[in-house]
Amino acid sequence: MDAYTPDPMIQRVLAESAAQAEAQVQARDEAARATAPVRAEREEQRLAAAEYRLALARRAHERTRRELDDALAAAIPLRRAHGIAQRAAYRATHLLLTPEEKAAKAEENP
Repeated sequence: MDAYTPDPMIQRVLAESAAQAEAQVQARDEAARATAPVRAEREEQRLAAAEYRLALARRAHERTRRELDDALAAAIPLRRAHGIAQRAAYRATHLLLTPEEKAAKAEENP
């Protein structure tokens, strides 16, 4: 049995294809190395913008929390005052009722 000897034309085409593939890989690697600083700079800018937005959001959150705390602190005395006013209005109204009106109201609300 004779040993197989590849056709020289096939060997040449395979060598050219391998050389083209290697050139494409090198060109892609070179392009990646050339654009790496630009990509890194863009990523740093995006990171800085995100950090700035985070700082703004934190400040807004703190401001809102303080405003809510202040509103709650102001609402408690108002609620108490409202309850006192309601009780005083009820008592005043109850005192002004005639005995017949009081009896009618007692029948309405057992």
